[in-house]
Amino acid sequence: MNPSLASNSGAVFAINMQCLSAALFGAVAWWAWPTTAEWWQLRFLSVILWAACAAALIKAARQIHRLWTRTRTILSFEAQGKAPKSSSIVSDDMLRAKGLLDE
Repeated sequence: MNPSLASNSGAVFAINMQCLSAALFGAVAWWAWPTTAEWWQLRFLSVILWAACAAALIKAARQIHRLWTRTRTILSFEAQGKAPKSSSIVSDDMLRAKGLLDE
């Protein structure tokens, strides 16, 4: 597996945190919505929390798209050819004999 694909854990963690925050904002907004007209002021708080929930979901969707695009690009580059390997014309012993390697 390509090492650049294995380093996605930070991006996945950030996406999970955005989804968790969206769920929490949505749950608190649902809970804060007043059922009677006496507490009409809580509607402002609830609307702000719904907006924060939507913003977190949009940010998570953008992060998912960026990660997916990055992974697809890396895999398309890998599909173009073989992994690089050393030349069979020049060996390490020959380079040491000419003084090009210090070991």
